[in-house]
Amino acid sequence: MFVVIASHPIQYQVPVWQALGKRLGNRFRVIYLSKQGIDDGLDAEFGQEIFWDFELLQCYESEFVGEAQPRIISFWHNRLINYWRFGRRLRQLNPRVVLFCGWNILGYVETAVLVKVLSKADLWLRCEANDLKVASFL
Repeated sequence: MFVVIASHPIQYQVPVWQALGKRLGNRFRVIYLSKQGIDDGLDAEFGQEIFWDFELLQCYESEFVGEAQPRIISFWHNRLINYWRFGRRLRQLNPRVVLFCGWNILGYVETAVLVKVLSKADLWLRCEANDLKVASFL
């Protein structure tokens, strides 16, 4: 089982998940930490109305864990709330590999620790970064 942990459905990542879903079938699943971007409407980050011309959750298996929040607010506010439910689900899926699509929210850190403690899965990290943000909390 190949599991992806992603913050929320992102329009340029979904085609990759759809291709993997077609290729791997029920051996592939994306677990989202937030429901941001699913519904059409005003996107706070883009500052405009967003309407996708394709379904973000079709052609691959996906689910939302814990208290999947409607949107990502900051590093500290996008968390995996229900550790027990996620741990139970992780054991059911029994992944060989878990791919994390970022490191910029606390939910990634929490799920990475749980994956390492509760499974024998290899952890992979894929992230995007830029040098545009001057201030950092580090």
